[in-house]
Amino acid sequence: MDGWLKAGEDMLDLVLGNPGTGLEKWVILALSFVVCVVVLKLVGGAMGGDNAFFGPSLACSFLGLALILACMTVMKLFVPRDVYTDHRIWILPVAGLAVSLIVIIPLIMGIMKTGYVGALVSWIVSAIVVAGVILIAGAAFDAMKAGGRDAGKIQRHREALEEVLQ
Repeated sequence: MDGWLKAGEDMLDLVLGNPGTGLEKWVILALSFVVCVVVLKLVGGAMGGDNAFFGPSLACSFLGLALILACMTVMKLFVPRDVYTDHRIWILPVAGLAVSLIVIIPLIMGIMKTGYVGALVSWIVSAIVVAGVILIAGAAFDAMKAGGRDAGKIQRHREALEEVLQ
């Protein structure tokens, strides 16, 4: 069981862009989930979903993201490392795409009462926006870290300058 949890956590870190701290991970995860729910609701409603409200969008987002993470974790655990080493990088995204097309799109169709194209477009747009949020949030955290280091350098420089001037 510990192996599954460790592999799941590693996969979550990989998907979230390898956040540096636990706080970064939870902020990016929460922000990504909220954005996924909102975008799925808005695009699902625009694509003609009869049941495109926050409750169904919340359920579809949670189940969809959890299923993709679980599928990618299974692939990480059960695909041998020495088999297909050149193509191993493609296994995880293809697994996520396959579970999206086979499980998540029909799930969205059933819960949000929309057609296949509406569910497909809603899920794709949500995935693209969530990827953008993950990239932007990761860059923002990196910028804050770099700013903190620069502020420390400026403070040391100011102290050295004051010492010279005295």
